[in-house]
Amino acid sequence: MPDLRVAGFHRLIHVDTNNAMIQRRIRSASIGVLARSICLSSLMLIASQGYSLDLPQIRDDVVMEKLGMLRKVATAEVERLSGKRVAVGQPIPYTDPEGNLLALDFVFRVDAASFPSESEIRAVISEGRKLFADPVRGRREKERKGHVGDPGAKGHGRNLSEAERLAWGIDSYWTITVSVSEEEAPVREICGCLPRYYTQGDILEQIASKALGSGSPRLKRIIYLSQVDIVYDFEDSGRSVLVDAFRMKTVDRETLRRVRKKAGTKQNRAVQEEWTRLKRQANVQ
Repeated sequence: MPDLRVAGFHRLIHVDTNNAMIQRRIRSASIGVLARSICLSSLMLIASQGYSLDLPQIRDDVVMEKLGMLRKVATAEVERLSGKRVAVGQPIPYTDPEGNLLALDFVFRVDAASFPSESEIRAVISEGRKLFADPVRGRREKERKGHVGDPGAKGHGRNLSEAERLAWGIDSYWTITVSVSEEEAPVREICGCLPRYYTQGDILEQIASKALGSGSPRLKRIIYLSQVDIVYDFEDSGRSVLVDAFRMKTVDRETLRRVRKKAGTKQNRAVQEEWTRLKRQANVQ
């Protein structure tokens, strides 16, 4: 079985650990629920061919007016943390179960003049999956590249294989989840890799297709309940299905209601101060 270590999936960067609010919002990548995301290892090895998943549209006029500001805030923070110039891609919207926009994922390519096309990203992911599927080749690649430490994850002395780097965009990409409301903590999470929309979207689509008995489910929205509770809402021909992006299985709407919880931190002095810092850093009002 392929070596699918949790550290290679979603490495959350530990920064400013003396800030209590940031301590709360940044989680360790080695929490148990992430391990459950690899249970469908056979699906993980499927190449990203025939991928048809489209991003949901942002339909909130207020958020559209703020989009430029949020993008600048996200860019400045990622450049501060990475120490590098970055190129930003199309934002990925997250909603609550009722469809109200909560946050945006801004995805960045490190040391690039422009953000790659989806086909280019998926070709690299496919190569990483092929390395997972071929243990001998994967071991040779690991030996050829050498074990590279994970300097961003403080306290995690793990090494990452070439397959993990390619399959998850580790060190080549950064993802930052930014709240759209200034009454919530501005940065919900930061990840030194690609988000699950890219790395697992085709697998989630396959799960939805099987559940619906349809070859072309449409992604209606991505529901954000917490950092480890993200659900993809698919529909086709008047029917819908929810797929848990971490546990890689369908869930019913009653389960969704039971696990629902507020992901952000309500407006308080620390939240106000962090928004002020980020805006000042990005030179926006």
